[in-house]
Amino acid sequence: MFNFFKKKTIVDNAKDFESQYKAAKIIIFKYLEIWFKQIFETPEYKATFGDDDLYVTLAAQVENYLFGEDLDEVIKKVDNKVKDQIIQIKNHVPKWADDSMNRDKDFSEFVIQTIRMDMIFHQYFDGEKWLSENPRGKRISKILMKYGGNVKEAPDPKKYDKLLRKWIMWSDISDKKLKEGK
Repeated sequence: MFNFFKKKTIVDNAKDFESQYKAAKIIIFKYLEIWFKQIFETPEYKATFGDDDLYVTLAAQVENYLFGEDLDEVIKKVDNKVKDQIIQIKNHVPKWADDSMNRDKDFSEFVIQTIRMDMIFHQYFDGEKWLSENPRGKRISKILMKYGGNVKEAPDPKKYDKLLRKWIMWSDISDKKLKEGK
């Protein structure tokens, strides 16, 4: 018969999280891109940066920073225009990350819970030393030390699924507003 009430294993949750993580990163990038675009469209920023699409690169690098990616490694994988932009903003990424994480507690919760879920699965599959020995794990540990205290609730796959659904709804609404030109 059907196993509607079968309890999921950590492996089942990890498989679910694989696609959830991809969706979360897309949504987080979109949130940052929209916010930074609004800032960079102000007269003060336009005078400094012109009509450049630097806000897109900034959004990507803030996301990379928050998810523990090595920005020096990212630079090696992009074209020269983006490489120049990353070099231009690299030292400012932590400040923009701070601003984005302190600006909106719902966004911060979404980022932190995504990072925590990712960390749990990495530790489960890669071992407990992942946070202390893996370079990305070390960066994630620092991010969690910096922002994790703002989110008291422990990560939970069912609650994370609900949180992600909320942000998917936000993403859908944002897409509609962008298409309507609002």
